[in-house]
Amino acid sequence: NVTTCVLTLPASPAVGAIVFFADITNLAASGAVWIRRNGQTIMGLAEDMQLDMNGRSLGLQFLNGSWRLV
Repeated sequence: NVTTCVLTLPASPAVGAIVFFADITNLAASGAVWIRRNGQTIMGLAEDMQLDMNGRSLGLQFLNGSWRLV
């Protein structure tokens, strides 16, 4: 069975806001982990992010009008 996990980022984040995500069940192996940008950009790109990092964690911080990897 494949389970999809979706994290939707805040539409109006405060500058400096941080979101952490951990793929503790290796969902990324199936391509089923998505971070939805919700109107903001991620690393300056206007597209959602699909994770392919099995069993790892990820942090995003909202800086300069875009979510940035931390």
